[in-house]
Amino acid sequence: MCTPLRRIDAASLLRFLRFGLDEGATGIGFRVGNPPRFTVDAEAKTLRFRQLAREDIDAIVRLFFEQARVPERLSAEPGDGAQELYFYYELPGEGLFEVDVSREASGLAVSLEIIRPLTDPSEIALLET
Repeated sequence: MCTPLRRIDAASLLRFLRFGLDEGATGIGFRVGNPPRFTVDAEAKTLRFRQLAREDIDAIVRLFFEQARVPERLSAEPGDGAQELYFYYELPGEGLFEVDVSREASGLAVSLEIIRPLTDPSEIALLET
């Protein structure tokens, strides 16, 4: 008898996000049939994890919808009638993620761009008028 795979939950998603931040990733990708992928130093790296199922991607999208300010009419059914949806998700004090949910032939796909907080005030360029 085969044990069913544990679905992606909120704790798992947070671990993926924090792993990306810790590893210096600039992007994270979740696609049906592939393990999670991280972009580090312009190089795509595959995480040693199982291939994601359609249900995993749907769970990731729902977790973001539950915690982000996505209008109810858009979050009622992930991807229903839309080809692509962008929004932001924040881990306060850790990072901001630009989330892109798109429809592919295999189901929904989620791409995240990581925007790190500035830790050094000298990183802020001054605009002179």
